[in-house]
Amino acid sequence: MASRGRLAASGSPVPATRFNHTHPGRAPTKEDEWFASERRKLVRGAQKVAEDFKSNVFLIVRRNGRLYLYTSEPRNAEWPPGPQDIINYPVCPEVISPDDFEDGRPLSRRRSA
Repeated sequence: MASRGRLAASGSPVPATRFNHTHPGRAPTKEDEWFASERRKLVRGAQKVAEDFKSNVFLIVRRNGRLYLYTSEPRNAEWPPGPQDIINYPVCPEVISPDDFEDGRPLSRRRSA
């Protein structure tokens, strides 16, 4: 059975280590692992929207001074648009913030009581 991981200089298998970009030399915490899992879910969701609805998607996540970017159009020089292009876009963009959510659901999705 082949072992997983890379080979050391001696040829013996060495377990692959996770590299924590935020804190090099420190093992990832449970919070780091949870963040990575949630970020992957978010990216998968963005990819699904791009594919299913033939949309252009650009996603930025910033945590601990590090940026994580996703773009559905990596070879398109005009995507994503710059801040000035967004401001001058002919249709007003829909801007959503944490204030637009209650109990984890968008306010527009809540059912009337």
